[in-house]
Amino acid sequence: LTVVIDLASFSGILYSIYPNLFYAIFAYATFGSLTTVALGKTLVGQNAQQLLKEADLRYSLVRLRENAESIAFYGGEAREAEEVGARLDRAVANKREILGTQRNLEFFTTAYTYLVQILPVLVVSPLYFAGTIELGVVTQSAGAFNHVLNDLSLIVNQFEGLSSFSAGLGRLATFVERMESYCDASECATDANATFVLRDEPRAA
Repeated sequence: LTVVIDLASFSGILYSIYPNLFYAIFAYATFGSLTTVALGKTLVGQNAQQLLKEADLRYSLVRLRENAESIAFYGGEAREAEEVGARLDRAVANKREILGTQRNLEFFTTAYTYLVQILPVLVVSPLYFAGTIELGVVTQSAGAFNHVLNDLSLIVNQFEGLSSFSAGLGRLATFVERMESYCDASECATDANATFVLRDEPRAA
């Protein structure tokens, strides 16, 4: 609600100062959002893969610890070390890809943020030099521009967090689906409080 009020009030200020500045901010925010999605569209998949590869590595380490005696007895240390090393390499390689994508994304978002300080002045300065507005109006327009753009730049500002959240949510959904597939039909059908129910088995009333 606060964002909506802030957006409406400062948008009115921008439009009253110079309508073209009002249109420019929407064009700029749209450009920023589309470019951010284009640069970071692989980030969701990379984050999901990182969760998977790290889980594989943890499973391998836990299995190694629990079966250390048997592995040592049968002389399987080299094979197990090779398997753990391979899973670690895959996790590290994927993390490097994530860092590369985040680097490119940060280059753009940083430039996007700093350009905000210049863009409103460039748009309004012709009016100032023509004597139509005073210097204080230029400062006011820059402040209002920053407020409105911050409200419109949710995707640009939060894309990395949203991609991580989406990857975690997708992995959780996969876990729930797998648990549902393992659920015993008779148990789920008789227990109204069962957490997991097969899709083709209606829950008992």
